[in-house]
Amino acid sequence: MRRIVVGIAVVAVAAELAARITLPAAVVAPESWDAPARDGWCGSVRWQTDADGQRADATARVAAAHANPLVIVGGEFTAAPGLRLEERYPEQLAARARAGGIDAVVALASRQPLALLDEVLTRAPGAAGGPRVIVVELDPAASRGDAARFSVADQLPPLPDPPAGWSRAWDALGRWRRRGERDAAEAEVAALVRHDGWTARATAGMRARLDVVGAAVRSPTIAGEPHALLQALIAELHGLSRTRTRIAATRDFAARCERLRDEQRVLVALVTGPTLPTLGLAQAARDAGHAVIHAPAFEFDPQLRVAAPRSRPAAAVHAMVARSLWATLTRRGLLTGAAAAPADVLAEADAIEQRFESRGGLDEALLTLARAQIASVAPLAGAVLPLAVLHGIDPGGRLVAGRAAELVMRRPPGATELVVRGEAPAGTRPRLRLRSLAGESIDARDEAARVLDGSSARAGHERLEWIFPPPVTRGAHDYPGIELLLAPERAAAASDPPLAAWLHEVALVGPPPGESTGERR
Repeated sequence: MRRIVVGIAVVAVAAELAARITLPAAVVAPESWDAPARDGWCGSVRWQTDADGQRADATARVAAAHANPLVIVGGEFTAAPGLRLEERYPEQLAARARAGGIDAVVALASRQPLALLDEVLTRAPGAAGGPRVIVVELDPAASRGDAARFSVADQLPPLPDPPAGWSRAWDALGRWRRRGERDAAEAEVAALVRHDGWTARATAGMRARLDVVGAAVRSPTIAGEPHALLQALIAELHGLSRTRTRIAATRDFAARCERLRDEQRVLVALVTGPTLPTLGLAQAARDAGHAVIHAPAFEFDPQLRVAAPRSRPAAAVHAMVARSLWATLTRRGLLTGAAAAPADVLAEADAIEQRFESRGGLDEALLTLARAQIASVAPLAGAVLPLAVLHGIDPGGRLVAGRAAELVMRRPPGATELVVRGEAPAGTRPRLRLRSLAGESIDARDEAARVLDGSSARAGHERLEWIFPPPVTRGAHDYPGIELLLAPERAAAASDPPLAAWLHEVALVGPPPGESTGERR
């Protein structure tokens, strides 16, 4: 018995020593996928990055002398936290690309993939001063947007690693058990795709979300997830700050696309995640003659996701993206003969794109519901603010000096004034600055308050009105995003409380019959 106990102890000590020598102890959170010089565990997957935060020694490989490289520039989907290297789409594409004469496939990932693209064009030498073939992942981060605001939430229970204990060998055993659970979940997704295909469930998810939002719009009040989604759509479509950011990102990417076309390079734009934030980027690629493909719609289909260690696209999604790229490179004449994609892969890639096009009607219906919440008059005095008030105004209409408020208005035909009415402490008469977008530049106007007749609802306050020219819009009927900023008429003492006004409404109006704008002023 003693020998047995001693033998078990010796084996345990040997296992612990081996684990400490060969296995890292660090745990890398999925959110830290771009952290440099990491060697640890992301879930049950070994996670190693170089000094630039890239997997698979990509920084060194992209600068190496390749005669005909294919360089992939992407975001979180390309980095693939939670996936093994061989499960990612770049590695799955590599063998097929090499068979067609592409001697290296290198994947770089960044939270700002379009900025990284500029570095790639100078750092990767290739045969003619840079890589001839480039794949760029267009995710919401590429347009400086937020994917979480537009995805269908899933309720997958996470499969995180247990916290690290004193024994590295025991931790390794726990990871081995979790690896089995993770692999079973991946196999389940792969079997589901083989049986049902890729396309129907995403459409069903979008239709179900549209039904929920439609029911919320018909109810007396819109709250919860429908409220958040509709407000996100309004901000994405017409919000001042978001529109400026999106226009700048699209303009810069369009210039890159034209440069690559002029240099006779092949660009493939891979759209991942919610498509609304990246519509302009994808169109810029098409306008320059480049190919645009879409990943399976994992943002609308929770069954295409695995929660290991957190909810993420399954390895099967990466396999399909690799096949879609294979099909695109074949159609572009880069992979021919035995290296070309077979007919079934071409048909599968076509089905993904056709289903994406067919979902456009559901997207348009959702956008119509969002725009229906935008009015030419925004009442602000109530406890519940209109959906088109994006931020900066407290319930009841309180606007604090120095804090910008953003809202979206509907401009009716013939609008001649933008009128803001409210109240402020008597004698303060703060100025109000209005900022709106005129083309790609900001139009800013300051106006002094005009005192209105009648008593204020608040003691010690007076009723005020500010009148501005209407914001410039692309057409007679549009949805301008505006920003309001309150400024004191005179400098306040350090001991004074922050100045605040209580706004009653913002309205885009025309002059009453028989009265001109000049007469009102």
